[in-house]
Amino acid sequence: MVKNDKIKKILVMRPEHIGDYALSLRSLASIRHKYPEAKIDIVVGPWNKSLAEATPYVDNVIIFQHPLVKRHIGYKGILKVITHDVVAISKFIASLNKQHYDLYVNFSDRKYNRLLDRLIISKKKILGINKKYVGGREVFRIKELLKSSGINTINDSLKLNFNKKDENIVSSVLSGNYTKRVLVHSITSLPEKDWPLKKWKELLKMISKNKNVELLLIGTENEKNQLESVKRYVKNKNIKNLSGKLSLTQLVLLLSKCDFIFGGDSGPVHLAEITKTPSFIIFGPTSSDRWGPEKNLGGFIKNIDIRKIAVRDVFSKLKKLI
Repeated sequence: MVKNDKIKKILVMRPEHIGDYALSLRSLASIRHKYPEAKIDIVVGPWNKSLAEATPYVDNVIIFQHPLVKRHIGYKGILKVITHDVVAISKFIASLNKQHYDLYVNFSDRKYNRLLDRLIISKKKILGINKKYVGGREVFRIKELLKSSGINTINDSLKLNFNKKDENIVSSVLSGNYTKRVLVHSITSLPEKDWPLKKWKELLKMISKNKNVELLLIGTENEKNQLESVKRYVKNKNIKNLSGKLSLTQLVLLLSKCDFIFGGDSGPVHLAEITKTPSFIIFGPTSSDRWGPEKNLGGFIKNIDIRKIAVRDVFSKLKKLI
């Protein structure tokens, strides 16, 4: 067992997706609180670079596009990893081992971590693969993982370091006088998690009739045209298309200034975990128990076949929450 005062260098592995990072932020803060003098390195995918660099609980951000975190990778994808990516992964692990870490933390319980966890050298390891999901929210699983190693979860407000550019861009978005500002994330990264765009159009047209509510559509640059079609369908002045205009840190800052966010089960709605912004999630096949919002901070609706969820049912629930 390594004593706390001997923990000088820590490596945290978190190369998965935006939601995974967001739901781990409090645990990062807890590790920093436990080891205030330690140097903490974190491994993230390139999509989380700006978010990780704005995180005050880590000292160094290492970018690594782990080939096995890709969703629906399939046998062909795994074969490609074995035949083409194994050299790059080996070199990456070797570079980490040169740092001689005292503590290695991997929050993930995904099976593909087993080999990685074994090959990384550290005096002490906290492995998510050893703490299987048994029910409840994902943040509780991670909390219990750290608790079993003597790291208690802190309840302080979470922080990110926003720069002047972030503040200026978000300020430019917040124009007009509205009683409520609501973020809408309608397009996820997986087809099976996407509620049909036609239903989104009908829902947002119904919500937009309340002129005191501003609807802010968020998405990537590639989704700009689809979201513009939603805006055209709604036709009201209280809907704005922000696709491709915000970085992850700017989105978090905007979230902190909005009253609500709703959308499919994807990264942006999970970022609400950082700001404690109420959220509502439309679930398809993924677990609403594991990935849903806190009970007192929103709600959800679910059908394994997400296409069968009716517009009127979503609107009925949202009316009570917004």
